[in-house]
Amino acid sequence: MTFNVPLQQCIEVLEISSNTANLWRNQIFQTVNGYQDTLQLSGRIWIDETYIEDYNVLGSDYINQKPRGLS
Repeated sequence: MTFNVPLQQCIEVLEISSNTANLWRNQIFQTVNGYQDTLQLSGRIWIDETYIEDYNVLGSDYINQKPRGLS
């Protein structure tokens, strides 16, 4: 999950059922839910941005034009 591996690949690599993979993923999300609610940033902060190259994912409005600014 740290490397954004698809769930199907986790199932194949770990040789577990899809139910087990879903259970583990849900347990991890429940564990980290709200973890950042009390954190406060200070000092120098670096922002890591994610860009989307597949404009079809963004919606039908962007099929004929590229979006401006951050994806």
